[in-house]
Amino acid sequence: MSHARYDSIFNLLQKVCRQHGIAFYPNLIRFSSVWRKTVGPYIHRNTEVRRFQKGIAWIRTPSPTWRFELTQMKSQLIDRLNRAYGHPFVKDIRIEIGNISPKGNVSDEVVGGKETPQFLSLPEDEAAWVKRCVEEIPDPDLRRQSERILTRFLLKSLR
Repeated sequence: MSHARYDSIFNLLQKVCRQHGIAFYPNLIRFSSVWRKTVGPYIHRNTEVRRFQKGIAWIRTPSPTWRFELTQMKSQLIDRLNRAYGHPFVKDIRIEIGNISPKGNVSDEVVGGKETPQFLSLPEDEAAWVKRCVEEIPDPDLRRQSERILTRFLLKSLR
């Protein structure tokens, strides 16, 4: 898939979101994906990416112990994240304590399939259109988020 084609899909998603008042944060989506892949399942399960702006990531963790551990690892995490990006993208990580959402173990193959409840209420042709729109997006998190955005848009328009 060419970079130009990816940009056009990305711009389409951004335009649709803007038109319908749906928040779309591409850097947050990209960062969340890289965070999950870089930190591994143990840290990922005990953290939640809250925000990513201007190179600064806000990460929430459930306890002071986790906050301390992540603070001690901060420079290593930034280095690993920037290596994963291939250039200096992450400048700082800010860690806060709070409740985090439980993480489900949904594989990428399940997303967009019949097991996903939001697709059950869409007509077959609409669900197929959503799948065709996002199937060429290589990043699984970006693909999943794009599916959700398009599905919400369609469900909203069908009401």
